[in-house]
Formats: sequence, C-alpha cells, structure tokens
Amino acid sequence: MLSVRSLATLRQNNFSYMNRQTFLTVASSVALIAGGLATFYPSLLLIGKGVFPGDSVKVWMTEVGILLIALGIVNFLIRKHPASPTLFALFLGNVLIQLGLLAVEVLAYTEGTITKIYGILPNGIIHVLLSTGFIYYTLKMEISDSRLITQTDTNAP
Repeated sequence: MLSVRSLATLRQNNFSYMNRQTFLTVASSVALIAGGLATFYPSLLLIGKGVFPGDSVKVWMTEVGILLIALGIVNFLIRKHPASPTLFALFLGNVLIQLGLLAVEVLAYTEGTITKIYGILPNGIIHVLLSTGFIYYTLKMEISDSRLITQTDTNAP
C-alpha cells in the first residue's frame, strides 16, 4: 500500500503512474475492443443499453464500430511519436470524440432512447476517463514550435 510519504517521494522523482505511450496503448485497446464489439455484435451492445436492435440501428452501430477500430489503430500507431502539432491535433480530436459520445449517450438516456442506466454508466465512465487523459496529455505537451495549430507548410503550392 502506498503511503502519503511514498507518493510524495514518487512525485519528487518525477514518477508518473502512466506515461503518454502507455495511455495511448490503453486508449487504443479500449477503442479496438469497443469497435470490434460494435462492428461484429451490434445487437449485443444495443440490447445492453435497452435499445431495440432494428436493422437501421445495427447499420449505424456497425459504422460507429468501424470508426472506433480506425481510431484505435491510429492511436496505437502514434503512441511513440514525439509532441508535435499533428499529435496535438490528434489528441484534441480524441477529446472531442470522447466528450461528444458522452453527451450523445446522456442525452439519449434523458430522452428515453437508451432505457437502461447501466447501459450508459460503464461507457460514461470510460468516456470521462479517456477525455480526462487526452486533455491532460494535450495540456502537458511541450512543443518547441509556437505555431502549434497554425503551422504552415513551406512546400505548399
């Protein structure tokens, strides 16, 4: 068990429980698992939320699953990249995805589209944790180029 004193020592030694690479590995794993389930077992996820798995809803869930798989692959491939304007943009996009998915699920529950609270609770917790992590690592990013978002390509036509 960690004591307050040992936590203070770890902080003084610049110890981090999870570095950016590990966080991206976890985030990509979550996206790949959720995306795989949504792609190959859309009815299972929908029933778990209390939503009738009609054909059109299953198509939409499968599309979202494919997008999550793609996001998981991108996050996995960039996990070792150094801070850059591109990495900043990818992290910002991940924040927007997580917060957007959270908002949609909460709204769907309050409007009665998702009928079971346990259908949004696990996802809600994951969305909050992932968005917090992406915000944390976005703010922690140190990029020597001060033109973070407005970087121009000198080779552009």
